[in-house]
Amino acid sequence: MRPGKRLLSSLPLQMSLYFNCFFYPLWIIGTLVVSSSSAEILGNTIYKLLFGAVAILEPVRLYVGYSSNLREKVSTLFGLLVLSVMFELPAVTALAFRSGVLPMEWALHLVQMVFLLVEGVCGYWATVLMTEDTAMRFTPMTH
Repeated sequence: MRPGKRLLSSLPLQMSLYFNCFFYPLWIIGTLVVSSSSAEILGNTIYKLLFGAVAILEPVRLYVGYSSNLREKVSTLFGLLVLSVMFELPAVTALAFRSGVLPMEWALHLVQMVFLLVEGVCGYWATVLMTEDTAMRFTPMTH
């Protein structure tokens, strides 16, 4: 880090991503175990596709969030926001509130939704701070 440069990485975002990295395998295994113990495995085809898409995209989203927050890259941090809020949050919400969901599975999805909400809010504020800092560096001095 250069002298005189502010540190713009978001600690709450980084902590949420860190804990989500540990929760992700538990979420996958827990959802599969609980779903396999019920009569159907993840219900119908739409829920299987949603779960598969979230399971595949979650490691990518976590990596993008980690690297963009630590490197203070606004464009990739915005990619984290788009993946979190526009795709994964509605998908996990649909998985949590489908008919016939078991309480343990609902609890797993609820924790995942909380992670997504916290990462969305913290990611938004980190993006705003980084954008303001970038604008201040390129704004000519008018004194």
